Amino acid sequence: MEGEGTTMRRISGNRRKRAALVTVFCLASALHAVEFAGGTGRPYDPYQIATAEQLISIGSDPNLLDKHFVLLNDIDLDPNLPGGAVFVRAVIGADTDDNFGFQGAAFTGYFDGNDHRIKNLTIQCALGYYVGLFGCIGDDGFIQDLVLENILITGAHYVVGGLAGINRGDIRSCRVDGSLHVGTRPYIESLGGMVGVNTGKILWSCAETNTHGDGKSRSLGGLVGTNWEGRIVGCHAEGSLTGGDSLGGLVGNNVEGIILDCYVEGSVLTEVSSPGSGGLVGYNQAGVIVNCYAATILRKGIDRWDWGGLVGYGAPRVLAGGIVGSAVANSFWDTEASGASVSHGGTGLSTLQMYQQKTFVGWDFDYTWSICEGKDYPRLRWEAIDCNGL
Repeated sequence: MEGEGTTMRRISGNRRKRAALVTVFCLASALHAVEFAGGTGRPYDPYQIATAEQLISIGSDPNLLDKHFVLLNDIDLDPNLPGGAVFVRAVIGADTDDNFGFQGAAFTGYFDGNDHRIKNLTIQCALGYYVGLFGCIGDDGFIQDLVLENILITGAHYVVGGLAGINRGDIRSCRVDGSLHVGTRPYIESLGGMVGVNTGKILWSCAETNTHGDGKSRSLGGLVGTNWEGRIVGCHAEGSLTGGDSLGGLVGNNVEGIILDCYVEGSVLTEVSSPGSGGLVGYNQAGVIVNCYAATILRKGIDRWDWGGLVGYGAPRVLAGGIVGSAVANSFWDTEASGASVSHGGTGLSTLQMYQQKTFVGWDFDYTWSICEGKDYPRLRWEAIDCNGL
């Protein structure tokens, strides 16, 4: 996908098998200072990061958390490679204890991935609060153009994401790929492929992850676990979700948040007996969802009324389309493809009708939507679909 001048490239679903984990690293312990590859950490002269040791060192010194950084190349954190490690907390801006509530120092600096990759981030948590590459991105924190490839996070159970446990700042043009798994815990909440809890902004970013909880887990999302008054624009998610309450292909729980120009495709949602699960959002609490769609497979273990192709609970449910807030407007679903003849919101149509622009009265096909007439459903214009390839 493209956004803000950055091309977001898909990555394959292939995952190489992890080798035996040989190193355990705890950021709670002090590290010796590591010299960066260059720079002073100022806005126009960021610290330059070229090695795993330099990346890890950011989290060891609170005085570095408000500085500016740029990646010079891809970095591999594979535990079997020099400088790699198995982390037990977030790498940067980690929580400092295992009690409820973030107790550490947040990252409030500027991190430019420079379109490079951080590969094979591995985190194994005994308890696991505020877990990700960043534990907490603060109000002034800014992350851009960063790719996390083949992450593996296990054992964590509260506010967990591949890129950040909690984001209060600004994330732009980032991508996360990999797996997040949690075990049986008394309380498991807010797990997202990219961010666990978002109260800031996430723009033009995507997550292709497998996020798995158990029957006790809640608020799991392909991109964000809980979007609390946050803003998510021009994003998409793919992958699989397993858990309990409030599962969403993009966002598990949208609390007064704004979701604009986003989509989910190819995701599979599974559950044991969970209420409030949807293709795009699981539970929508006074949130606003505009110009979004979900093309997902929903699987459920028992029959429940609060499942939906777009939104599971908290607003009427539709399988594809337009605007969802406290009510549904200009929204549609394919009755043939879904096998659903009725919905609590939206209009059910045949596949042929769904492939025709004239069906979507009130939709903006000049700037927001595009369609390959007679071949496909409407897509967001920023996806730049090639109709000749369909």
